[in-house]
Amino acid sequence: KCIACGSCMRLCPSQCITVQGEKKEGDKRKYPTVFQVDFTRCSLCGTCSEACPVGAIDYSAVYGLAGYTREEFVYDLLADMPGPATAGSQAASGE
Repeated sequence: KCIACGSCMRLCPSQCITVQGEKKEGDKRKYPTVFQVDFTRCSLCGTCSEACPVGAIDYSAVYGLAGYTREEFVYDLLADMPGPATAGSQAASGE
């Protein structure tokens, strides 16, 4: 649903969201190419979900986030399952 408008990224008080997008050839809509959230900085305030004009961001039932490194808390939201950004970006690129 994301249209890569960047309103969630601009309004985030923690500056923990990264969104980049591009238009596909022959299409009017913009699609996200990068959508990452750094949960080490996120304050779980909900401003991003309120700011989203299309309702692409919503709260999750996943509450038991745990890890040993900071990299484990950077999630690639374009991947099917939450996980480290490196694993999601490799899965998306087919590596």
